[in-house]
Amino acid sequence: MALLTLRRELEPFGAFAKLQQELGQVFENPLSLSSERRNGNPPVSVFEDEDTLTVEFEIPGVPAENVSIENRGQTLVVSGKREPNVPSGAKAHREEHWFGEFSRTLELPAHFDPSNATAEHRNGVLSIRVPKREEAKPRLIEVKTS
Repeated sequence: MALLTLRRELEPFGAFAKLQQELGQVFENPLSLSSERRNGNPPVSVFEDEDTLTVEFEIPGVPAENVSIENRGQTLVVSGKREPNVPSGAKAHREEHWFGEFSRTLELPAHFDPSNATAEHRNGVLSIRVPKREEAKPRLIEVKTS
């Protein structure tokens, strides 16, 4: 069983719009590289220790004000937008950095408490820390003698 489930937000016509955009880019600029990350989702790493689940998104070039984290029950929805970095009046010959909107949904197991999650954006990495519920943490039970 997976610790948590990551899934992309689906829109009814999102796949068609993405295909149309990528085909347009191929014909406009045949030297450009196409990849999943170009207009996709940033890489994610997930770590767990005794007390916390940490989720890290690599989002260089995305300012904190362009990032949104929404808590829906046991689900966190992380979304944001990275603007293209082409100077005004310039034409890009090669653009390997991803840009555009992204959205990831993280479904957390019941023993984590997303209502007490914290987030930090530093050096191009968004770190979200979700604490375990107190009842899920290991505890010592005192043994009494009579």
